[in-house]
Amino acid sequence: MEVRAFLEKALPELGNIWYQLLAYTVRPEKDEVAPEVRVFEWLMHVVRARRLLHRVHQRLLSLYPAISEDLLERVRMLELEAERLLEGSGSEHEEALVRFAEEGLRCLRDIEDQLAGSKLPGDSGV
Repeated sequence: MEVRAFLEKALPELGNIWYQLLAYTVRPEKDEVAPEVRVFEWLMHVVRARRLLHRVHQRLLSLYPAISEDLLERVRMLELEAERLLEGSGSEHEEALVRFAEEGLRCLRDIEDQLAGSKLPGDSGV
């Protein structure tokens, strides 16, 4: 799959994952979901994010230097943070989860900005 086409599909999916993770940190007054279920659900989202971040990082590497080295490093650090989140307990890492999702959304916006302003290999000359 062409890099831009892959990213056009993967980046919105990552954004959706990060928004869902942020939603898990907002607890309704009467929460009908068992804490264990809530933790399992966010863990599954972090697993999906980690896998997708790895694939996005690989695709972005193929675009260097059109994509900045700083942004490549931020994506790699998000992948590492996802791994750290998976090593701990969900209820104890809520603040780390919020930071992960917020940084992910900032990084996503920056990727989209760089892609919009760059001519990438494989783009048509039109």
